[in-house]
Amino acid sequence: SDSNPSDLGHGVSRSGSAARKFAASFGGASKGYKAAFQGQFKAMESELGRALAATGTSNQWSMLDGVTTKVNKRLPTDQQVTPRELDTFLKQVGDEELRRNGIWRTSFGAKYMPIIVVNPALGRILRLCNGAEPPCS
Repeated sequence: SDSNPSDLGHGVSRSGSAARKFAASFGGASKGYKAAFQGQFKAMESELGRALAATGTSNQWSMLDGVTTKVNKRLPTDQQVTPRELDTFLKQVGDEELRRNGIWRTSFGAKYMPIIVVNPALGRILRLCNGAEPPCS
C-alpha cells in the first residue's frame, strides 16, 4: 500500500527530524517508511526489529512502555522510539510474524496500553526451523 512517511496510519503524524529518526530505524531514512514495510520480514530485520526480538521479558507479560524502555537500551540514541511508535511497528509487522520471532502482543482496546511477551530463545529456534514447529527434545 502507498503510505506517507509522515502518517503512520493510526492517527499519529510525524514531522521533521522525528519522522526521519523513525524511518532510520528501518534501515535508513533514504529508504523511508514505505520501504520498511514492503514485507514483514524486512521490518523484523531492521535495527528496531532486531532490538525487539533480542529483548526479553522473562516470559512474563509486560506493559508496552516497559518493553519500549528495554528496546531503547538496545538502540542508538538517535533511533530510540516511543511506546506509540513501537506499537505501530508491532501492528505493521503483524501477529503471525511476531510469533515467528517469539513475540506476542495482546491489546484490550484503543484506550488501554497493550501487553507484550518477548521470548528471544524461542524466537531463535523458530527462525532456525523456518517457521515450522520445532522438534521436541
